Amino acid sequence: MVMATQPEFDALSRRYTNIEGITVTNIDNNMLTLMASSYTDASTLEFIDNILVLISQDKKHGNDIIKRSSKIIKKLKLEPYLSMNDDSTMINIYCVKDGEIVTDLIVQLQDGENGGVVVISGNIPDEMINRIVQM
Repeated sequence: MVMATQPEFDALSRRYTNIEGITVTNIDNNMLTLMASSYTDASTLEFIDNILVLISQDKKHGNDIIKRSSKIIKKLKLEPYLSMNDDSTMINIYCVKDGEIVTDLIVQLQDGENGGVVVISGNIPDEMINRIVQM
């Protein structure tokens, strides 16, 4: 099974697998192909190889996922692509790039009790990032 391009996020997903209150989902290329057949703008999905979702509705677990993913982001020396923070909602988006291609789009999100990280991996042209973020 192909997981997130960054091995650190692969390890993070293994850490949280089978922990009550945390959902770990890996959407691989086969599932994305199936999704594309019912999606009106499937051209967006053709650049994505994998989506890893780590999310919790428990504030303690959500905060832990955010904290650990922040350490990975800091280690990778990533700058925010987009940040939106208000009193109850936090969304930070980071890009891992290889030239003009984004290999990983990392989305940290927290809304009330819910918190987690989504890692979208593939060979995503810069111009497709806004379309993916709006999905």
